[in-house]
Amino acid sequence: MDNRILRPSTLDEFKAIVNQIPFFIVKFTASWCGPCKRSQPLINKLFSQLPEDFYYVEVDIDKPIKCVANKLRVKSVPTMMNYKNGMGEFMVVGSDEVKIRNFFMNVTKSYHSKNK
Repeated sequence: MDNRILRPSTLDEFKAIVNQIPFFIVKFTASWCGPCKRSQPLINKLFSQLPEDFYYVEVDIDKPIKCVANKLRVKSVPTMMNYKNGMGEFMVVGSDEVKIRNFFMNVTKSYHSKNK
């Protein structure tokens, strides 16, 4: 999974990811966020089951790139969104296991309909 993890440090880097990578999940997080840390093992497991052309983008809302979170109106962490061909699709807020599993299920269904 490590080679599929991206941590952009500028808005331009994030925009390049959106424009160049067809399928990715972005997680907005913070180093102090307990729910972010608790949900990470489940997210890692579910992400590892996604196809190899999926990427995982991590944005720390306390770093200079927090402007991405502001532009996307992220109000709390953890928040995850998936992107397909430059467009945001699904979002999950919080660390509820059922909601996270449903998010990944929707992402997988959307991916498999990528040619439709």
